[in-house]
This record gives sequence, structure tokens and C-alpha cells, in this order.
Amino acid sequence: MHVAISLTPLWGLSLASMGRALDLLSTWWVTPRLRLEGNPLIKRYGWTFALAWSLLFPILGSCAPGVGIMIGACSCMMAFSNMHLAFIARHAPGARNTLRALNAHARRVCSFGAFCLETAMLVLPAAVLGLMGLAAHDTDRTGAAIYVAYGVLLWCAAIPCFRLMNWLRFQRALRQLGTLALVNLVSP
Repeated sequence: MHVAISLTPLWGLSLASMGRALDLLSTWWVTPRLRLEGNPLIKRYGWTFALAWSLLFPILGSCAPGVGIMIGACSCMMAFSNMHLAFIARHAPGARNTLRALNAHARRVCSFGAFCLETAMLVLPAAVLGLMGLAAHDTDRTGAAIYVAYGVLLWCAAIPCFRLMNWLRFQRALRQLGTLALVNLVSP
């Protein structure tokens, strides 16, 4: 049975809003002080910027409903990505400091090749899923499903960018300050 929805501005606004809300809520749940945040802009400018950023996207979604669906799908993938750390970040003893210390240690000893391989292994399953969505919807490129596939693929592009920016920032700090940088990046 095929149920079709018409892509109205309300759908774009609603789905982008729900996705952004899930991303913000999951970010707050895992890292209320944004210490583990992957987006360097939000990490730098804080929650006010995150809220403003998140209000902008639903407005875009109301102007172009397909873009709203794509933003909603990408934001849901971001929320999923955040929540895979929630149990450790919230419930392990000393978890936030432990996660940051483990992350800092891994970045210090991880080669760029290993970093690239691990990043690829993180996004490949979702990329295959997005490509499956594109392939399954090969006859009609205007339906909502195509925008979900594009949203998943957008997440696949965003995650390596955020990870690379954070990895480069960390490597630069290690070169400039030596071990003192590691202590500063790990300390609360």
C-alpha cells in the first residue's frame, strides 16, 4: 500500500523542527556544557548559537519542503550519533572526563590513516543506506523518500568534516603546546 503525502511548507517546517529538536535534546543530554560537541561552531559559540542555528533550518524547511525533510533526516542522524554515547557519558563513573581523556589519548596516538579509516567505517553504513534510498526511488525524484535519502547522505558528509576539524585542532594544539595541550583539552 502506497501512502503519498504532499510536500507542503507545513511538512517541511514540522519535520525540520522535529529533527532539530531531537538533535538539540540529544546534545544537551550527552554534553550539557558542550565539551563533547562535534560541531566546532556550536562548541565555540555555545547554546545561544545552537538555538539560533536550529531555528534557521525549520524556516528554510518551510520555504522548501524537500529541504525541510532533508534537514529533519540529517538532524535525526545527528541525534542518533549523539545518543550512542549517552549511556557512557551519563552513567559511567567519571564518565565525561573519562570519555574526554580516552578521546584525547586516541587522537594523540592515532595516525591520520587510521583516523580516515575509522571515519569511513563510521559513515559507510549510513552512506549505503542513503544510496539504497536513492536507488529504490529511481523513477520519481520528487517524493519525500528521496529527501530522507539526501538527509542521510548529508549526515555522511557532515560527520567527516566535523571529525576532521576536531582532529586537526587537537593535533595543532599538541604540536604547539606539547603535553600541556593534552592536559588543557582533557581537564574539565
